[in-house]
Amino acid sequence: MPHATLSDGAVLHYHDYCFADPWTTPETVVLLHGYVRDSNFWFAWVPALARHYRVLIPDLRACGKSDAPPPGFKWSLEQYHRDLVDFLDATGTKAAHFVGESMGGMVMPYFANWYPDRLKSITCCSSNLGVKGVMAKEMSAGAASMTEAITSAPTLVDYIRKTETSRLAPDEVSEEGRTWYAEEWASTPRRIWEEWSAQLVPTINVDEELLAGVKVPLLFIAASRTVKLPLSEAQFWVDHTPDARLIVVDSASQGLAFAKADICAQHTFEFLQGLKQA
Repeated sequence: MPHATLSDGAVLHYHDYCFADPWTTPETVVLLHGYVRDSNFWFAWVPALARHYRVLIPDLRACGKSDAPPPGFKWSLEQYHRDLVDFLDATGTKAAHFVGESMGGMVMPYFANWYPDRLKSITCCSSNLGVKGVMAKEMSAGAASMTEAITSAPTLVDYIRKTETSRLAPDEVSEEGRTWYAEEWASTPRRIWEEWSAQLVPTINVDEELLAGVKVPLLFIAASRTVKLPLSEAQFWVDHTPDARLIVVDSASQGLAFAKADICAQHTFEFLQGLKQA
């Protein structure tokens, strides 16, 4: 698994897949995992995309096999996006198509406003406008806040399973799949869960002004029947982004990139191919 060294010396591990014809020069697609997850969650997307694109899938700072900072590190959206720029530089990528699931998509409008020359398009898969309203209630799992729920849970797997139903509908994802999902997600240390939930998550607020500043094409893929992401939120993204389109997938799972991976990957591939022909 290759690694990229960031400007402050931190090391990010990542996957690098490309099975395009060797006489072509494929564009790069970066897949960004959601809240404290890791690159392994994208396994089902690789076959659909890597035949025609170079696909880079990083473990973000402190996630997966990437370096974790010491306690007291100040997490911020600015730092998060500097890491992305450093990652692009380290992998020799001038600009890429970005695909983000859940929080990985929520942060993309900031990146598009701050570093417009570094991205070619955005695909968001079940990304909220922020962790507020119904989403905040679901993630708090009956506690006063998401952070308190994480801190007080006996284990991270307990917390994940307690908040699971509207994320991965049982009739769409097998018990084996949901168990793998929970255990893989829980492999990120609890300290990182707590720090992201207290420092990063509350600062995300995707509003009309932010979306108006997105000057690249955007595809939003939403589930039709999930409590965690009302379709009105998905529609807000599309209504306020200059060049955006919405695809609704029949599903009750907010974790759409996992629950309906093949469908979402195919929609993303068709979107990217369409940009080539425009």
